[in-house]
Amino acid sequence: MPVAVPKHRAAAEETAEPTPAVEPATESEEIDRLVPHVEETGDAEVDDEDEELSAEDTHAMPRIESAVPAGPDADGPAEEGERMPRTRVSLVAAIASIVIVGGFILLVAHPWDADLFSTRATEPADTSMAGYPGEVKSLSGQDSGSGAAVEERSGDEATYEQLSQIYQRLGEIEDELGQSQRDLEDVGVSGDQATRDAKKANQDALATEISNLISQTGQLDVSSGTYADDIENLQTLGNWLRNWSDALSEGWGRSTSSDNPSSDEDYILLPVTNAQDDSGKNSYQRLFDTNYEEWEPAAPKS
Repeated sequence: MPVAVPKHRAAAEETAEPTPAVEPATESEEIDRLVPHVEETGDAEVDDEDEELSAEDTHAMPRIESAVPAGPDADGPAEEGERMPRTRVSLVAAIASIVIVGGFILLVAHPWDADLFSTRATEPADTSMAGYPGEVKSLSGQDSGSGAAVEERSGDEATYEQLSQIYQRLGEIEDELGQSQRDLEDVGVSGDQATRDAKKANQDALATEISNLISQTGQLDVSSGTYADDIENLQTLGNWLRNWSDALSEGWGRSTSSDNPSSDEDYILLPVTNAQDDSGKNSYQRLFDTNYEEWEPAAPKS
């Protein structure tokens, strides 16, 4: 059943203006309305109390400042602590480069031994074994500094000088071997052990020197043919002395090995007496004495 409307109310509804429709506020506008605005300054922060009240009223998330610090201005100066590591790295790298390059240069240059890798000849060449011009100590065109002429020797002159030295030494060794035999016949069969050991050592040294002289003579230059016979003669003289020396060395060996040399006299002297001729002289010594003066090398003709 329909309800009756009073007349005064109906008249009022007819005379009233229609109310315009209100659009609902958006979510962002609602948040801006409820959260109080704070004028931002360099050090300004949101009021904790206002933020709490706003959160309670609106149940909206408060704004949270970022915990990550803003990076340095790309155009602004870098902090001192950020520059130092790069500076130290660059300095260490520069020092290491200098040390490595400098060490390599020293290794190659060898300033303490400039001639380490030198292939130049630094010793005078001895050509005495190859004929003319003998031993060369300087070139003929070099300035000696004293103005004196440089003496040049031929290969024959150099060979003659060495032959003469060997010849003289062989004559001296013959006298020393004669003394060794006299000692063997005396202290070799009666002396104390120390004396006999010393005499044996002298005899062994003579035997070694004779062998060396024979080898040295055979190495002399004979390319010119001038001294071929003289070299052969000196080697023969040396072999005669060596045979005599071998007999003496054996006798001294028996002497030093004997505990009673006086009772072993015949045994000690046997190597020497076996090589003696009827006159009591060593047969090799006699051959040496017979030919020594005749085989003296002669100086080369100029």
